[in-house]
Amino acid sequence: MKTNTQSKARSDLESELDSARQQTRDLKEKVADLERDRDYAQTRHDNEEWLREQLDTLSVDVDTSSAPQTIDQWRRCLKGIAGGDDWRHGTWR
Repeated sequence: MKTNTQSKARSDLESELDSARQQTRDLKEKVADLERDRDYAQTRHDNEEWLREQLDTLSVDVDTSSAPQTIDQWRRCLKGIAGGDDWRHGTWR
C-alpha cells in the first residue's frame, strides 16, 4: 500500500520529468530557430553577392547591344534578376 509520502514523491518526480521534457522541447525549438537563421544568413549573403555580380556586369554592358533597350525590357530584366534569373541569358527579351 502506498503512503501519502510515496505518492507525493512520485508526483514531484513526474512534475520534474514534465518540466525537463518541456525544457528539452524548448531547447530543440531554439536550436531549430538558430539553424534556420544561420541558413537564411548564408543564403542571403550568397544572394547579395550574386545580385552585386549581376548589377556589376549589367552596369558595364549597359551601352551594349546585349543589354535591355526599352523600358519594358529593363522592367523584365530587373524583375528577372530579382527572381534569380541571370540577365545575360536574355530571358527579358
